[in-house]
Amino acid sequence: MRTKTLNVGIVATEHSGDLLGYSLIQSLSQLGNINLFGIGHEKLKSLGLKDPNIETQSLNVMGIIDPIKNLPKILENRKLLTNFLLDSQIDIFIGVDAPDFNMGMHKVMHSKNIHTIQLVSPSVWAWRRGRIKKIKKYIDCTFCLFPFEKRFYDESNTQAMFVGHPFSEINISDEDKSQAQYIALLPGSRDSELKHMLPIMIDFAKLLAKTYAEAHFLIPAASSDHRDLISKLFSEAGINFTCSLKSMQEFLIKSPISVVTSGTATLEAACYGSSPIICYKTGSLNYSILSRLNKAPFIGLPNLILDNLVFPELIQDQCTAHNILECYQELSASQTRRQNLEKIKLAIQGEGFSSAASYIFSLT
Repeated sequence: MRTKTLNVGIVATEHSGDLLGYSLIQSLSQLGNINLFGIGHEKLKSLGLKDPNIETQSLNVMGIIDPIKNLPKILENRKLLTNFLLDSQIDIFIGVDAPDFNMGMHKVMHSKNIHTIQLVSPSVWAWRRGRIKKIKKYIDCTFCLFPFEKRFYDESNTQAMFVGHPFSEINISDEDKSQAQYIALLPGSRDSELKHMLPIMIDFAKLLAKTYAEAHFLIPAASSDHRDLISKLFSEAGINFTCSLKSMQEFLIKSPISVVTSGTATLEAACYGSSPIICYKTGSLNYSILSRLNKAPFIGLPNLILDNLVFPELIQDQCTAHNILECYQELSASQTRRQNLEKIKLAIQGEGFSSAASYIFSLT
């Protein structure tokens, strides 16, 4: 019988964070009654999330330049959100990803004696390692999705739990077999990512179609605006394609190989059985700054997890249509592709969100 009620504040600014937050809150709901307050998307809203009705588009930015451009709006929204959560008398605050935005929230909540959890570790192991001091000071526990993150926290003597990633539970049935003619193209969910990656992906599609007439490109769109833009550009280029909303999983299952903008989608592709060609291209100023700060050996999550350059990475000037085509041809001929994909799912099995939920209840 449930006797405990928790008022939970949560901030998940991105759709990937919304899915992770949903999994954690579901596990919490198995242990007690949950009142949910904060920012989320479709999944968290389905659990009864009460939000402060603020504009959140400005929060979904990345890199160095875009956050600076949007800084006044970001700070204004963070203040409104903080006041909303404090007025809601939350018992615990959970920040999902978005580490720079959420760290300010953690600091305020910590000062009010509200327990703090960060779900998805900042990439502190890769760059700006000095952030570990603030993490240690203001966050009760960081729930890590990947084993290499937990090792970093242990070495820094900082509280963390390796909960694992829900993608480890992805099961592909025998009927869901990939078909060689399909190639998934995942340009990203942000406007800036589409700006940099779509032209390159279109050029790659043209090159491949010259030698492989059966090639059919599958492109999941993050929004109706993106779908319309992608459909217009690919139609004008005369490419055989399908583009639709809410179709990423279906498209990845069908595609033995995918071209994916660096991020969580590279891991999702691998776990759905699609070997990713990992691409990253941004503005020259952004790249100039970020490349100097990055300390990680790889940019792609699948390679970081396996601690080896298993899947090709094409970064900035190397991210060209001809290089993508060359990687596609190499992956098509690979004899170890499927074994590497299976290793990834095994490596991201952690303690699980049920253990994470138990830990949260132990704090209150």
